[in-house]
Order: sequence, then C-alpha cells, then structure tokens
Amino acid sequence: MYETNQTNQTNQTAQPKTIFDIIAEEEEREAQQTQPGQNSPGTPTQPPKPINTQITVPTLHEAAVLVSLSISAPGMSKLDKKVSEEVEREKGADRGTFEGRKHLINKQHLKELTQIRNATRNFHYAQTVPWGDMGLRLLTNERLIDYKNKLAQYEAEYWQVVNEFLDKWDSLVLQAQLGTGDFYNPNDYPSREQLAGKFKFRVAFDPVPTPGAVDDIRTNLPDTVRREMKRQYEELMEERSRDVAKRIWEKLYTPLKNMSDRLDDQDPDGKPNRFKSTLVDNVLEIVELMKAFN
Repeated sequence: MYETNQTNQTNQTAQPKTIFDIIAEEEEREAQQTQPGQNSPGTPTQPPKPINTQITVPTLHEAAVLVSLSISAPGMSKLDKKVSEEVEREKGADRGTFEGRKHLINKQHLKELTQIRNATRNFHYAQTVPWGDMGLRLLTNERLIDYKNKLAQYEAEYWQVVNEFLDKWDSLVLQAQLGTGDFYNPNDYPSREQLAGKFKFRVAFDPVPTPGAVDDIRTNLPDTVRREMKRQYEELMEERSRDVAKRIWEKLYTPLKNMSDRLDDQDPDGKPNRFKSTLVDNVLEIVELMKAFN
C-alpha cells in the first residue's frame, strides 16, 4: 500500500506543464496586474491612453479617379451617291432627299466584334458615373483594381476578335465582290494593313483636379483673375459632385421601379406574377455602387 501511494505521488509530481497551463498562468498574472488597487505600494497608476474619435473623410480627389474609355472600329457601311441619285431621278425627288447606304460586308461577320464592344461599354458605364460632358467618368479607388483587371480581360478578347476578323478580310472582300453586284466598288475596301489601323481600344486614368490646380496652372494671371477662376472652379466641382449623387440615385430608381411594378403585376387569373431573383440582384448591384461612392 505504501509503495502504491508513493508511486502515484511520483507520477503526479513528474507530470509536465502543457502549453495550455502556461497560457492560463500568463493570463492570470496579467489580469492581476491590471486590476485596480492591486499595484504594489509606490507604483504609480498609468492613466488610460486617450481614444482618437476623430473621423477623417477623404476628399473626392483622394477617393476617386477619372477614367475615359475609347473603343473604335471602322464603319462597314457606306453612302452610295450614285444609287442615291438614281433613286431620286426615278422617283422624281429633289436632289438630297434620299440617301442610299450599302453594307460593305455581311453584318453577320461583325457580330462578335459588336458584342465585345457593347459588353465592355456596359461594364464601364455600370462601374462609373458621368463627370462633366466631355466623356470622362468617375471611378472610386475601391473599385479601381477590379475595374482594371476586367478591362484588361475585355481588351484581350477585343484584340483576339479583331485579329480573327483581319485574317478573314481578303476572303470577305472577295465575297462582297461576288455578292453585291453593281454596288461593288473596290475603292470602298481598304487593305488589311490600312484596316488594322482603324481599330482602337484605349482606357486612360487621370486624377480628379483640385481647386488648387488653378493656382498651379495660371501663375502669371493677376490675383483677382485667379481668385475668380478658383471660385468658378469650386462651384463647378460642387455642381459635378451633386450630379454624381443624382446619377447614382437615378441608377437605383430604375431597378426599384421595375421591382415595384413586377410585384403589382398579376396574371389573367388575378394571381401575382412570379418574382424573379434578378430583380433583387439588380437593386443590390446599384446599392453596392452607392456604397462605393459614399
């Protein structure tokens, strides 16, 4: 009996501390040190550090950038003056009252190019809001990385479609020669190299100007003129900022109106129509845009 008790006691004292024991001891020691009134005599009490409650709201030029997108492709229709004049004479119409346009190639060959251009522009318009009337649009820094990545994807797809179209160009011209009859005019069809230079895909980013930019640019103007320019510029910035808020609310109004109308609609039996989740998705998409521009 004595030997058994001694063995148990030896096993108990030899058992090592686990990491959880060490952590618990450390937490207990820290808790005792931070309890009020537990400091040793003569130890000064540390005053709590002040909490900074000031909220810094970034300005517009700090929170957003201006972006412009330009996608262009050569037109594949052309005014046929000869046909226009012939129709006017035949119908007894005054000159200039009729314009006859012809498609240089079958529009089916332009389908992919049109789709990628439309998809790129729709994405660009969905992620941005107008800024002035010169084609610039405002993009928040929060969305900048995703926007650039998506635009790079669209650009790669665009040039792939363009190169495939250019590779078929000589064949398409031959088909046009056979299919357009007397409408065919070889001068309407550029060479492959000339045509390639007419395709463009360009996206550019610029900072949102600040009123101080007036002072930096017009340093040689009198102070009174610079002050007036600065005042006008500040008014313009406020007007455009209000326009941004208005455009965002207009974006939200359309899907909300569609949702409301859909909820009110009924089938011929008087039962409410089925509610589609896409209506909610459209609203949530605009809400996310509002949060980004907040």
